[in-house]
Amino acid sequence: MDARRIIASLFGAGLLVGAATGCSHGGSTKAFCEALGKAPALDTVVEGFADADHDELVQRLADARRAYQRLADTAPDSIDGPTDQLVALVDAVLDGVADHPDDPEAAADQIRSTVAERPDGTEAAAQVATWAKEHCDVDLNPVVVEAPTSTAPAATTTTD
Repeated sequence: MDARRIIASLFGAGLLVGAATGCSHGGSTKAFCEALGKAPALDTVVEGFADADHDELVQRLADARRAYQRLADTAPDSIDGPTDQLVALVDAVLDGVADHPDDPEAAADQIRSTVAERPDGTEAAAQVATWAKEHCDVDLNPVVVEAPTSTAPAATTTTD
């Protein structure tokens, strides 16, 4: 399983955030929501990383780290802990990719190992997603609803 599938299976379509500092930031809802809007979806950051230009990949990872750190720095007290846990997981994913830029399987192994060491990470991600929906009107875990397929019965004919 490649790193992208691991990310998707662990966190669904949600946003991931990291850098567990354990301290209170006391940020504002407005600043957090703004930072949330600027943080890239993690799957887009790591997409195709093994085939990416080295310098471009380094820049993508650095930009993502900065964006997620801003998110952690602006988190209000009510969501600070879960945000720090989530950002720590993002950092773990970014570290896995940075440590193995040409080897998706090794990156996936490192990410799996790190995530296993942080069993509360998915709960933290869910808490941040719920908070973001309630306070920022941002849906971090969108549900894709497929159009229903027609289930009309087939026409039947009878013969005498």
